[in-house]
Amino acid sequence: MSDASGGRGGELYPGSSQPGYPGQSGYPGQPGQSGYPGQQNQPGYPPPQGSYGSPDPNAYLGAPSYPGGPHGYDTGTSGDPGWSGLAIASFIVAIVLPCVGLLVAVPLAIVALVKIGKSRERGKGLAISAIIIAALWTVATVALVVWVGAMQAERNEAGVIVEEGRIGFGDIRTGDCVSIPGLDATTEVNTFDLTGVPCAEEHNAEAAGVIPVEGDAYPGQAALEQRAGQECQQAALDYLGPASPTGLQPYYLVPTESVWDDDGGHQVICFIAQTDFSDTTGSVTSR
Repeated sequence: MSDASGGRGGELYPGSSQPGYPGQSGYPGQPGQSGYPGQQNQPGYPPPQGSYGSPDPNAYLGAPSYPGGPHGYDTGTSGDPGWSGLAIASFIVAIVLPCVGLLVAVPLAIVALVKIGKSRERGKGLAISAIIIAALWTVATVALVVWVGAMQAERNEAGVIVEEGRIGFGDIRTGDCVSIPGLDATTEVNTFDLTGVPCAEEHNAEAAGVIPVEGDAYPGQAALEQRAGQECQQAALDYLGPASPTGLQPYYLVPTESVWDDDGGHQVICFIAQTDFSDTTGSVTSR
């Protein structure tokens, strides 16, 4: 029996009388491959792929590597590291909470800059901006404090006002001459607008007495005005003495609920003013 290639194939050796294995040709899965090399019309074993001298340029390229690293491992450094959370937080704190910017925003920004230098995260500009903003807020706050302090009325060693300036509701003392904007019997006074002046300069009110009010809870404006109406009349008479010059009237300031919680807010201040609330010079006690 001959195989599909037409070779002899059935005998083990030429001239042998022992029959071979019929139909056996080469190795399974390799059709048309039978006998030994050198037989006509019988192809031998194909050369192994990638042998020496192979023209295949990919013979020794090896397995393809995985993206992310030269050795087939993802190092995690090829992607976008994203934004620094500390840098963002420092920037927000510097803007939203200026009072604590120097204490919170600056340390956060410094830590963020250190970490950004190692991790290559984004946000360096935010961290630097946070430091600048916090510094500007600090400078502005200090300047404001200095400016407000410079605006305060100045007193001498005896406690008498010798230089005009702002005076707080709780800082007014008996004998102080004060300029009250819009002074009349009905207008509510903004205590931030009170100005202490030397009595020799123009003013429209002179403090005749300071009445302390006990208790922690705000008693209400009506109750305070009732008490002021009763006690400030007598305080004015006591301050003027027996002379009691004409053309004057008592006047008072009572704290609002917001002023009540300030330092020196638990008091009623009695004044003496002109009957027409006009400006005057000199102390009423010298008339």
